[in-house]
Amino acid sequence: MYTVTKKFSFCAAHRLPQLLSNHKCSKVHGHNYDLIVTLYSEKLDKDDFVIDFGELKQLQKWINKNFDHAILVYEKDQILSKIVDQFPEVFKVKRLKFVPTSENLAKYFAEFIYGKYCNDIPLSAVKVELYESKNNSASYIYSR
Repeated sequence: MYTVTKKFSFCAAHRLPQLLSNHKCSKVHGHNYDLIVTLYSEKLDKDDFVIDFGELKQLQKWINKNFDHAILVYEKDQILSKIVDQFPEVFKVKRLKFVPTSENLAKYFAEFIYGKYCNDIPLSAVKVELYESKNNSASYIYSR
């Protein structure tokens, strides 16, 4: 199995509304995320690559546009939705259909990346490691 790995970074804020109000992560807080993406393939392309690293630059642009300096808002979080909706000129918002834990975000990114590249290259799997700090990460492996 061949692999290529690339690291991406972004800054975002979130809160975890499912937690009790005395839990620190129930409050809005931010992270300097590192997203480490590994693509797995049993075959190389015509240029003997899994993928040209240059093609992955588009992924950083997508991350910057959608996630960097955004507030990640779970769509059922009525409190945070109310706040960001009152001041749309102040907040960059990324609404999500899931609670924005590192585990759920890792799964989201792995599925998105697999879907983006699986038609162009014969991917066997995508692994995403999402670090919310240098010591804390969550991983998800998406395979066909």
